[in-house]
Amino acid sequence: MHFPQGSLARKYFPPEQLIWSCPRVTCVKSAALRSGLSIALTVASAAPNGEIDFAKVLVGINAPQGHQICFTLDEARTRSQRVLGLMFRQYVPDDAGMVFEYQKPRYAKMWMENTRVALDMVFVSSGMKVVQIAQNQSPDSSEIITSSKPISFVIELTAGTTRRYDIAPGARVEIGLKTCD
Repeated sequence: MHFPQGSLARKYFPPEQLIWSCPRVTCVKSAALRSGLSIALTVASAAPNGEIDFAKVLVGINAPQGHQICFTLDEARTRSQRVLGLMFRQYVPDDAGMVFEYQKPRYAKMWMENTRVALDMVFVSSGMKVVQIAQNQSPDSSEIITSSKPISFVIELTAGTTRRYDIAPGARVEIGLKTCD
């Protein structure tokens, strides 16, 4: 299959990643490529010039000292929002970030491609406990960061935030607070 120079498929999926299987007469793209190409097209149509609106949600994480640290996070609810995430942002305030919710617990796979700021990724169980933290993830990296256990939420915060507040596995998380003390 040929993709024009500079096309989205070529940009996001180099030729060596394009996998085709040809049972019988019809060639069918792999499911991974189909969903990946859909993601590339969604990102390209939404960013960097197009804006996607994110609802804000107040999230509290209980630190070991017993106090609650609060963040006002963008909520990634739709496929377009989850795909875009924090990509292309030049700055993320210390008390901000993003929360991704999954309808069923699953092993999450995240990446930093097109993300301009370093982030901490906090993986949260369906029981609302931090199960894993991937600290200081490098901007624009294509490395896949995978949760060690099935999770229901991923919270992305500015790099260094989890260390600064001693947020660690086992910390309790509350999403959708009305106020924060």
